[in-house]
Amino acid sequence: MTYGELLDAALAVLEQTDRASREPFAPAMIDLVLAELFGIEQELRAAAGKAPLNAVPRCTDLSAGIPYEDELVVRDMVLGLVCRLAADEEDPALHNYYAAEYALARREHTDRGGMRVADVYS
Repeated sequence: MTYGELLDAALAVLEQTDRASREPFAPAMIDLVLAELFGIEQELRAAAGKAPLNAVPRCTDLSAGIPYEDELVVRDMVLGLVCRLAADEEDPALHNYYAAEYALARREHTDRGGMRVADVYS
């Protein structure tokens, strides 16, 4: 997926079609999401036996491909950008809804397996 396709997907979730007005601000918003998800991306890469990224990538061209794992891009990155875009809307409930969805998506990547609790009553 490219950064431009990410923007299109986020706008579609919000049922918006005015990409031109959002495009100038998209790289900065995408950079925030890239930074927020960097640790999860590194964990996914390690689990897949892939080399880690040296630094947080930056969105400098909307036509460039996103160097994160697809499972992170198609849900987490889209929701992260939706959350950023929804913050501009005059509907706090909409922003809160997508912020919760984004937090849940990130948590699902970090809560893999949980912890074993020792039985202290036996």
